[in-house]
Amino acid sequence: MTKGFWILMMVVAAAVTPAQADEYEKLTQVLETAFESHLRNNPESRAYLGMKQDNDRWTRRNEGWYLADRETAENALAELASVDREKLDSLGRHQLDVSTYYYEDRLAGYTWRHHWYALSQMDSSIDDITTLLINYHQVDDEADARAYIARLKQTPVVVDDVLDGIRLRAEKGIRPPSFVYPKILENTRALLQDSPFVESEAEALLISSFRDKLTEAGIANVHRLVEAAEAAAINVYQPALERYMAAIAVEQQKTVADDGVWKLPGGGDFYQAVLKRYTTTDLSADEIHERGLDEVARIHSEILTIMAAVDYEGSLQDFFRYMREDSRWYYPETDQARLDYIADTNEVIDRASRRIDDFFNLMPRAGLVVKRVEAFREKNTSAAFYVSPALDGSRPGTYYVPLHRMKDNPRWDLLTTAHHEAIPGHHMQIAIARELENVPLPVRLMGFGAYSEGWALYAEYLAKEMALYEGRPYMDFGRLVGELFRAVRLVVDTGIHSRRWTREEAIDYMAGNTPYTRDYISGEIERYIVWPAQATSYKIGMLTLLEAREKAEQVLGDRFDIRGFHDVILGQGSMPLTILEGRVEAWAENLKREVEL
Repeated sequence: MTKGFWILMMVVAAAVTPAQADEYEKLTQVLETAFESHLRNNPESRAYLGMKQDNDRWTRRNEGWYLADRETAENALAELASVDREKLDSLGRHQLDVSTYYYEDRLAGYTWRHHWYALSQMDSSIDDITTLLINYHQVDDEADARAYIARLKQTPVVVDDVLDGIRLRAEKGIRPPSFVYPKILENTRALLQDSPFVESEAEALLISSFRDKLTEAGIANVHRLVEAAEAAAINVYQPALERYMAAIAVEQQKTVADDGVWKLPGGGDFYQAVLKRYTTTDLSADEIHERGLDEVARIHSEILTIMAAVDYEGSLQDFFRYMREDSRWYYPETDQARLDYIADTNEVIDRASRRIDDFFNLMPRAGLVVKRVEAFREKNTSAAFYVSPALDGSRPGTYYVPLHRMKDNPRWDLLTTAHHEAIPGHHMQIAIARELENVPLPVRLMGFGAYSEGWALYAEYLAKEMALYEGRPYMDFGRLVGELFRAVRLVVDTGIHSRRWTREEAIDYMAGNTPYTRDYISGEIERYIVWPAQATSYKIGMLTLLEAREKAEQVLGDRFDIRGFHDVILGQGSMPLTILEGRVEAWAENLKREVEL
């Protein structure tokens, strides 16, 4: 540990009094009560966390669910207001502030609950049935196995909630754009592509996975349990999904062409609300748009420097075309190449892990695996993503990569994506947060998009400081493209939802300013359309982290230690950017005073 880190911890420990400890216990109880209320309303959350309670039912995403979520937030805020902030130590005040912000945001979201589309190619409760059962539903005994079957039998409940949500929003004039429906139908068709169902790919996922779970757990009567699961799949799951597809096909005939949320009732206010949610700032759409334009110009200039370093003669667009089209930058479209990609990714992660001690005090204990996205959802997955480990250690963190089309995974992007999703990116931040010992579990699990995505983009930059791109200018180009990509997102997201850009205008802008293929860009733009504002969180978060770090360096000068800075960022879990800025500033000022004393 660094000297600065221990000074900070000693100052905190010395400040704790019995009265502060009692008030902190009160705060913890409030948060645990609210968290348990959330879990009762969201049984699938337990599965993702590695918990087994309520593992025989699904989350009911209906009006009752929204009301319960609002009630949880209202009760939590009332109880948090009764906590005496002055009786808490500095860490307790931090956790109170973060929790209050979190539940205020939850409560504010209730107003706009129907403005979120009931379905999209990015978020489907129907796809989640298969995803959860094969990846997260633990089967250690026969009771777990019967819970798996019970969930299969409750597929109609999930379908009914989705269809009711579609109808409710349609009555309010809220429908997703037309491009969504073919993708939803394609996703669902992939689960039911053959007849009979038990010979399809979905059977291989649902039933074969179930059989493997039973066998691995050493459960008796495997054959009887598998037969029960097959019966549920054929007689319940399949008809429910067919009914869902028929309803979606009818709804498809009523679609609208406009893409941005400006088209929705109160769409402008909704967009500003979700910008606040995802950036945890009060930046306006215009401010974000202009900042994006500035960042695009800056990063283009840095790419021009790399072009000069590799003696490339031609324009920026020529270089983009070369990096996009030359076959040397791509893996072949073969199964062996897909295995090679995963192996190469693991090598990059191992290399980063060997350098990590020079930059961090805190380290994750949870393991990490790299996996290909399952076939049934891979085609409509536009980018790699990370899934956090189970709390009990039964499941490692997982870095998922879509590999159905290797053209979407250029070699020059491999390092940057691995550093973003794994080390020192999402896995580093999220696994550490879940393992913190001085933070209540509900706070460890709270998530703020600008913090987590900002950290992951900052991690790409940090990897350069760790010399992981050293002597590899084309890989450093990939890093800059990653940052450029997120800067462009500021422009196109606000362009679509605030400035009324069409899908084609947004695609044209991204294609003209990045080296990605138009097919890949189309999937990304469609993601921003159905998930407004989320894409702005990455760059706003990164810029805030870098600005906070620069201010701390100015305060501390030669005393600044990167490991101590990372302790402050990672040592209390996710937080809004406004709170992060204050936390870093207080750390730097306190450390300066302690050192001077």
